[in-house]
Amino acid sequence: DKCFKKSSDVLNIKYFWHPDSGFRDAVRNRGASLSAKSAEALIFLDSDIIVKGDWLSSYDELRKKYPDVIICGRYDFLKPMKIFPQ
Repeated sequence: DKCFKKSSDVLNIKYFWHPDSGFRDAVRNRGASLSAKSAEALIFLDSDIIVKGDWLSSYDELRKKYPDVIICGRYDFLKPMKIFPQ
């Protein structure tokens, strides 16, 4: 949230959040269809996604270099992490 709020004025980013009500794909697709009419690009992230610090600029470089392609990421399974010392 904080990252997008700080960047939204400079980068013209719109951030949408919705609670998971079991219809995540339907809600996401509905939002995409509404946004696609005016958006230059659409990026989907789920709450369990951990991105690198430069992910947005990397995406933007690829999008400009290859304007007619869909960019998809890959995933890695992380080792379990302890958030609290207990």
